[in-house]
Amino acid sequence: MRSACSSQEDKKFGEDISTSSDQVVNGRALFEQNCSSCHNFNENAIGPNLSGLTRQIETDWIRKFIKNPSQLIATKDERTLRLLAVYKTEIPVFINFSDSDLDNILSCFHTFESLTIGIFGDITSNLIPEKIQDSELRVELEFFAQLPASDTMPALAKMTKMEPIPGTRCMMINDQRIGIYELIDQKAQRYLDLKQLRPDMVSKPGWDTGPASFAFHPEFEKNGLFYTAHTESAGTQPSDFGYTGSLKVFMQWMLTESRMDDPNAKTFEGTDREIFRIANSCQAHGIQELTFNPNSKKGDP
Repeated sequence: MRSACSSQEDKKFGEDISTSSDQVVNGRALFEQNCSSCHNFNENAIGPNLSGLTRQIETDWIRKFIKNPSQLIATKDERTLRLLAVYKTEIPVFINFSDSDLDNILSCFHTFESLTIGIFGDITSNLIPEKIQDSELRVELEFFAQLPASDTMPALAKMTKMEPIPGTRCMMINDQRIGIYELIDQKAQRYLDLKQLRPDMVSKPGWDTGPASFAFHPEFEKNGLFYTAHTESAGTQPSDFGYTGSLKVFMQWMLTESRMDDPNAKTFEGTDREIFRIANSCQAHGIQELTFNPNSKKGDP
């Protein structure tokens, strides 16, 4: 007769995961598309090595972590907080994954049996043993300015780009949850509330979502034109550029042209129009930089 305690100890993780070849193939495709930039099955990288994961951790926890790690952080899940402490970055949210998608990914993970490096292990392999020569150069950082908080959880503001309007000393900076600010006497003044202008804009689940980039026309002082790139949810409007096959559309990236009525005004008043929108399968690697060719001249095509 076996006790309930010993029965629980003998239970193997991952026994409920299918080994169907179709699920493994589909899971591998999802992994390559969504996870491979940060994870692999050989070593720790931006995120932990995933080899053998399903044989060491409860399947239900893995599903919850993939689907919505932010929720686990909010509930102070101990394992999630340990991972965050080691890898210093939060995994993106994959709330678009269906139960079937999660089943497929777990089937893919379950084909890798041994965990060669622990997920909480050393991730600082010394690939360059030679010591770096001291240049004797020193840089001191001083506080200059900050944007107002746009969320109650880190990052409190999401700044990804700062540059002046061409030909001026007007320094512009974006917040991926709001829009564009101008720094005036080291104080942030909201210049463009893109969320108000484009109510379908979304900045969740994070990473590259929201108003990720902007570019002011080289002759902005004359024509008042500037451009922004931001995200909206899949299916908000028909995409001008998409893809064929089985990939699901998770986000749409939009390029918008705006025209100020008065280029000298300190807050946006004017008109805007959509240039195009692109379908994207995840929240990353969309339109992350807008710029004008600095070597082009007026009249160039």
